[in-house]
Amino acid sequence: MDYFALYNNLQHMRHFIFFIILFLSHYSSLAQSIGQVHECVEMTNIVFRLADIPEYSNVTNSQYIKDIDMYMGKDKSHEIVQFVQKLKETNQKAYEMLPKITACLDISDGTVGFRETVDLNTLQAELVEKGLQSVCSRFVALLNDFYRVSGFKRFFLNHSSFYHNIQCRFNALLAQLGTSWLPSFFEPQFRESIIAVSPSNGPFNYAIPNLPDKKYQAFVIIGNSRFDEFGLPVYDEMELFATVHELMHPYTNSIADVLYPMIQSAVARIYSNTQEAINAAGYYSPEMMFTEWLNNLFTIQSLKSVLNQDSVNFLLRILEGNGFVYMNRSLSFLEHFIANKSDCVAQDVLLTQFAGFINYTADHIAQIQNEIAYKHPYIVDVFPALNSLNDVAGINCIIFSFSVPMRTNAYGYACLQDAYVNNLYPVVKNALWQDAYTFVLEIDSSKLKFGTEYGILLKKDSFQSVYYYTLAEDFIYKIKTRKL
Repeated sequence: MDYFALYNNLQHMRHFIFFIILFLSHYSSLAQSIGQVHECVEMTNIVFRLADIPEYSNVTNSQYIKDIDMYMGKDKSHEIVQFVQKLKETNQKAYEMLPKITACLDISDGTVGFRETVDLNTLQAELVEKGLQSVCSRFVALLNDFYRVSGFKRFFLNHSSFYHNIQCRFNALLAQLGTSWLPSFFEPQFRESIIAVSPSNGPFNYAIPNLPDKKYQAFVIIGNSRFDEFGLPVYDEMELFATVHELMHPYTNSIADVLYPMIQSAVARIYSNTQEAINAAGYYSPEMMFTEWLNNLFTIQSLKSVLNQDSVNFLLRILEGNGFVYMNRSLSFLEHFIANKSDCVAQDVLLTQFAGFINYTADHIAQIQNEIAYKHPYIVDVFPALNSLNDVAGINCIIFSFSVPMRTNAYGYACLQDAYVNNLYPVVKNALWQDAYTFVLEIDSSKLKFGTEYGILLKKDSFQSVYYYTLAEDFIYKIKTRKL
């Protein structure tokens, strides 16, 4: 492939790469971004919940959701509920525009309207192009009516303390990172983003990039599906990853738009080999996969200075499971790229470094997938031996030895579904990790019968290596006792 065919595009992108380098080398200079519970987001999420649309409201186990159902359930017959249901069923283009419209709205003096910073001319032009002017007008009008008749303002104010606690929790997490690098990363294109922390949004996080807004670049929504005993969302490195990931998208997309044509064929080959996992993760085209890969790569690199290596390993394993099996290699490549950035920046062929990496990856994708397969731990030895004959009194414990160091904070075993085998599960009196390689089931031998075959199942997903790779399959253990 002729990497120099897009020389003009490379020239156009040189300032982007300069800011990539600036970002990666000055990451320690950070300032805090603020997440807030956004009134319009909460209200529209409630509308979606009333309309039985889970994409923006899939939360069940929290007192806040119980409050929503109790207080707002009476408004299930409101016209806006039927409106969004009908759009989803009959006009997907209009339905997909609703979150972007919501991202442009604020509530001021009891009226739902467009934020002062929104560029109405740009928004209007997009609506005209898509033929959605009437949909937008109707949606905003119905939101206003819903706001008034549902008493949403009272509901929102009644939960102000709850929202305050959420914001404090989330921003304490975000303070570990800060985002002052974003202006230097993409100056002068940079505009800050709105971060909406939404306890009603469910487990999903998403960004609405390229807002028609004079001040804000994107609208980032961070959901949650885990709550503590006080009913407050639990935030950890996964939410930090999600936030940085979504904040990065408007900018890395710009890089991907120029880089993708150079490696389109190679990306297609990678996609064809990883499509099942990539589709399961919600990405349905080679270009979408590539854009997410690039964004994930810079997100992980940016978090390395604030997360411990164990957390980085955890995130890498999740991304591998989502089909990005070359993420570890990508991170290694990027680290080499950064270490030699002075030489790279001076070259007109800068982006060919990335193109070369993707092409090499495509050529060796089967080898990479085999590498992942070999990373799964396995049981190398069991005592008493599998299917062996033993005296009842001699079976005091079963010792499983693993091929690699394992995470000793988790394990899982279950009854064996075999009509011809008695289950060891009821006679296990304790389970423990003797060390990182050795898992032990202590057996109450007094409950064992003579002349009987016993069995137990070790659950594959409950045993993880220190790098978060699980057993490739469930392990079935059987043993026999000697007849009396």
